[in-house]
Amino acid sequence: MSSHHDHDYEVSPAGQNYLARLSDLEYELEEDSPDVMGWDVADKYNEKFGRVDDLLVDMSSGQILFGIISYEMGDERQSTLVPLAGTQVDTDVKRLVLPMDSDSVKEAPAFLENTEDVQPYFEYWMSKIEEWAAPGEEEEVEQQRMPPS
Repeated sequence: MSSHHDHDYEVSPAGQNYLARLSDLEYELEEDSPDVMGWDVADKYNEKFGRVDDLLVDMSSGQILFGIISYEMGDERQSTLVPLAGTQVDTDVKRLVLPMDSDSVKEAPAFLENTEDVQPYFEYWMSKIEEWAAPGEEEEVEQQRMPPS
């Protein structure tokens, strides 16, 4: 049984840009670029919790935007899309290290084989980025209000 999937994921309503699974494409990596497919995934605390199942490529730019990450949730294996901006690659242990905690990944919308609309993932991660920025602003405001001791 083949694990080959032909999917196009629309990014814009005009359909000018679309995402495709890297596994569906013929590709060559740059000389010093590791192939992270099948690698372990760790959170920002370097705790392993998942696996890279595939990558989504913006076909207009050739840029890899999302990783399809799978993880255990109870007795089931779940998948979601995770933006790859800010990730680190640990080639010594073949691990992709995400700049977020595993709970944020596990709370993201589920990614299914028939998923075509990636907008909910963009919206989810944008809201997370806003949340992560907000606590720092609040802490700074609190520090300004504290009377000197």
